[in-house]
Amino acid sequence: MLYLRARGYDPQIGRFVSADPFEGRQGDPRSLNRYLYASSDPVQKTDPSGEMSLGELGTAMDIQATMRTVLPTVGKGALSLAASWDIHWVLEWSTARIRGLPIPHGAVYAEKTGTSSGLRYDVGPGSASAFERVSRRWFKAESGFVIHVDHATTAEVRGLKFKTAHLKPHQYLIWHVTALSIPREEACSLGPVTVPFLYRLIPGPNCLTWSLEAAALARIVQFFK
Repeated sequence: MLYLRARGYDPQIGRFVSADPFEGRQGDPRSLNRYLYASSDPVQKTDPSGEMSLGELGTAMDIQATMRTVLPTVGKGALSLAASWDIHWVLEWSTARIRGLPIPHGAVYAEKTGTSSGLRYDVGPGSASAFERVSRRWFKAESGFVIHVDHATTAEVRGLKFKTAHLKPHQYLIWHVTALSIPREEACSLGPVTVPFLYRLIPGPNCLTWSLEAAALARIVQFFK
């Protein structure tokens, strides 16, 4: 038996002996099995914390190497990616209410440096029924929520903005694909994107926990050279 910080691991059966506190993502069926090690792909992925696979980060590192090769060969402005980005954590009041009370909402805004525009990353319900279920069952994880990425201007982003990182082009791509956990082939689609999200009001994952983690991830990624 091996203790991997958060959980015990039995190398004889290749499984954790206790469930992962992370309940998985609807868009990634293997992550829903909470006893697998590294999404059952130990050759390409690792799980040093005992809580989640680092496969996405490995993919991001591959993308980093690719972008270092590609970016110098394209003309200036040929790719929207060929620009630096300022990552902001956004805190505002949601328009939705629970039992008549306003609730805080967290988001991430990636501003393309010098343009006053960029992409906004939001966690929200995919339908009205999804929010109704969460408002009745605060502690139950619910599907039907999404991470939605769409174009926005700086003026359109209300609330408090806290800049957490300044990312170079390849760093931004690493952050984008890792934060969204999207397949490598979708990594260069820097436009409107919708990704399934498993939501739980308390204690999370929710819009506040995801946006804080994404903003913190950006701060880490800025140290990737």
